[in-house]
Formats: sequence, C-alpha cells, structure tokens
Amino acid sequence: MVGTSSEVQTADMRRRMVEAWQVQPLDFYGTTEALIPAAGRQGQAGMDILEDLVVLDSVTLADGPNPLGLPYARIASGGGRSDDTVTLPAAGGGRVAVHPFRLRAPFSDLLEVCQCQVVHEPARLLARVVLRDSAPPDTPARVADALARELRDAGAVPPPIEVTVVPELDREPGHGAKFKLVKSTVRA
Repeated sequence: MVGTSSEVQTADMRRRMVEAWQVQPLDFYGTTEALIPAAGRQGQAGMDILEDLVVLDSVTLADGPNPLGLPYARIASGGGRSDDTVTLPAAGGGRVAVHPFRLRAPFSDLLEVCQCQVVHEPARLLARVVLRDSAPPDTPARVADALARELRDAGAVPPPIEVTVVPELDREPGHGAKFKLVKSTVRA
C-alpha cells in the first residue's frame, strides 16, 4: 500500500507513484485536530469520511452513494492548505487565486533541486533553492521558467521571478518538507 496525506495528491504524483511501485496510491485527509478524518480506498474516487469519529466542515462532498456500499459520506478531495494561496493578476484582467500546490508542482520534475522556498513579495516571486552537486548550471533558469509556466497555466500573469541558489534553507521546527511558501507584504 502507498498513501499520502496532508497535501493535495496531484495526477502527476499518482502517475509517479504507480510507475515506481505499480500500486494505485491511496489519499488520506490528515489534520492536526483529528489525525485522519477521511481515507481513500482502492477502487473508489474520493475519501470516506470516518463519520463515527469526526464531524468535518469546509470540505467538498462527492456525489452519489458510496460505490463500495459503505455507510460513509465521501469527500471529493482534500483541498489542501489554502492559507498559502497567492493572489496574482489574472491573464484576462482581475485577479486569480493560485493554490500553493501550483508553486510546488514544477519541482517534481526538477530532481536536481533538494529544497526550495518561494517567497511572494508584492512585486516579484523569489525562489531560494538548494541544489544537488550534480545540478547543471542552467537549473536556476529552468526553475524560473517552470514556475512562470505553472502560473500561466493557472491563469495568472507571472510576476518577475528571481531564483537564488543558497547552501541551505532555514527550517521551522517539525517542518522537514522540501517546499515552503512564504508570503511577504513588505519588500526588504
């Protein structure tokens, strides 16, 4: 069994897990307040809400009865953290909310990046990256291009993107993740 929790399980993530382990990954909805309030099962889309253990708010319910005949309502998907959503100018005018998974997505193909931090400042995105020793010299440019492409795909007008190679990133206690998004309202 392969499973993920706490972050949005994207189609690219699922494809890579199937390629690596020849198993369809399960998706678990994890929270701090109630460890696993909903869980995916083989052979069904969405996640069963463990209604005998929790009551959930602010989720999107899946349509129709439970396809496995279980007595649980289902979540269509866990939306992931929305507090790190970045709002940018939209390509067609107005503004568009860009979910943080869009800023993480390019790094799944950039295996030469060990860690990254994206800082959203009012006039730019700053990506700090820690690279493997074997990273080609054009990696910072490819990071900027990949981030810009992902933002365009999300309907946003990409701001200027600056990529800086650093030897290490400061970490918050308990957060060992590869990616961190920081929102800044004041440019230093």
